[in-house]
Amino acid sequence: MQIPRIFAKGVLCDGERYRAHLPPTIANLNYNNEESVKPSNEEVEVNLAFVHKQMVSGAKKRELFLGCKLTAGEEGFCDGPGIVEGPPHNTLHSWVGSGVNPEREDMGAFYSAAKDLIIYVHQSNIDRLAFIFYDENLRFVRIKVRDLRDTHKLGYKYEEIPLPWLNAKSKPTGSLAASIMKRKSGSLLSQRAVMEKERALVSSVTFEVHRPKRGRLKEEKVREEEIVFMEGILMKCEVYAKFDMFVNLGAEEENIAGPLRGSLLGHLLTLCTGRGE
Repeated sequence: MQIPRIFAKGVLCDGERYRAHLPPTIANLNYNNEESVKPSNEEVEVNLAFVHKQMVSGAKKRELFLGCKLTAGEEGFCDGPGIVEGPPHNTLHSWVGSGVNPEREDMGAFYSAAKDLIIYVHQSNIDRLAFIFYDENLRFVRIKVRDLRDTHKLGYKYEEIPLPWLNAKSKPTGSLAASIMKRKSGSLLSQRAVMEKERALVSSVTFEVHRPKRGRLKEEKVREEEIVFMEGILMKCEVYAKFDMFVNLGAEEENIAGPLRGSLLGHLLTLCTGRGE
């Protein structure tokens, strides 16, 4: 889980990488512009749980994994990318790019990412993940080639390698907040939580989201995934931005929040484009 050493010398070496992240530093898939102080073994554990969240527990619906459908024309615009497009895709772009450059060039910005040849390995790995999905019985399988394309005819194939993140399920948390919610009574009439005024996300923001139905049967949970939508978020595109969303997380648990905790719902992450909002 580090930059391959073959990219550390010769024509594959790019001088615009963050030196602190060169081998043997373990990649941080939950990178938010702050350096991790975790030991290597713990960083690997967090990364495995992170990928499990993005590929398994957080991607139970096709729309979540692949994102919304993008079609031609103004009405076909879609701003709901697949779950792996943020972290780990965008995260690693920023993690590799140089922290001393204004937009973390080369890898950390769209316009310059292709200057670093490591982008081709990175994108190929994201494509490889797209070949791993579920069948109708929720069993983890590889999509048959005929469902997408025959890569052999294109002159390449993906290496068969182990998937250590497959069983790296996050640990449940939020016990205090969950118990408080269970004690609350009254009908839940709304599915939408509205923030009364704009808030800058410079610190934690907490609000209550009413669920349309509680106490669902096991069959209902299998048939329909419960999804939280967030709208009206403005982010400056000239800077790297990332925030995480949690559910049933008490204030005293914020310091342990992260990919290893089951209360993590998802992430919003953008790379620099230099185009303003």
